[in-house]
Amino acid sequence: MVETLSPREQRVLELAAQGLTDKGIADVLDISPTTVITYWVRIRGKLGNQPRPELVANFVRRTAEQELDALRQELQKHLDEIEALHNFIELAPEAILIVRPDGVIESGNLEASKLLNCREEDFAGLRIGRFIPPEFHEAHKGYRLKYLMDPRRLEIGHGMGVDMLTYDGRKIRGLVTINLAKSPAGDRVVVVLRALLQG
Repeated sequence: MVETLSPREQRVLELAAQGLTDKGIADVLDISPTTVITYWVRIRGKLGNQPRPELVANFVRRTAEQELDALRQELQKHLDEIEALHNFIELAPEAILIVRPDGVIESGNLEASKLLNCREEDFAGLRIGRFIPPEFHEAHKGYRLKYLMDPRRLEIGHGMGVDMLTYDGRKIRGLVTINLAKSPAGDRVVVVLRALLQG
């Protein structure tokens, strides 16, 4: 197995896989060609008495398999993180939208669905402007770009509240909190919405 090779033996195989001759390997490692031959003898003793091309091919294949396995594990870790975040958001007691930096909504939870009168499956792909009154669209674009240059937790309308639109165009008043979150897929803006009781 490749794991049984010493670092120097692995290096010899790596250089051979790059197309170097024994002399080229010797030059890179600053050793004599005779020493390179000694390394080949050791390598064959550990991996089997095979021709050099086969040893190199098997080394490349095993190295690729190890790298692929590491990538699979990293991908699964990211998928687990995304699922855990999704579950947390879905169970949250407040309305939450996950928005990409370009203003496109990625997802919304059940509470957001109730507040904005929009089915959860319909949030994905909508622009956040769908829930902002038209008269504020231009101002919102500027605010969004400014926020992305200096992202932080930001409370909007905490006091008098701000106007929001439901999916069907009904105006409601509420409070908005936004914060930037890092995710495996890139930066996302977490938008928390709370309705103000109309009195």
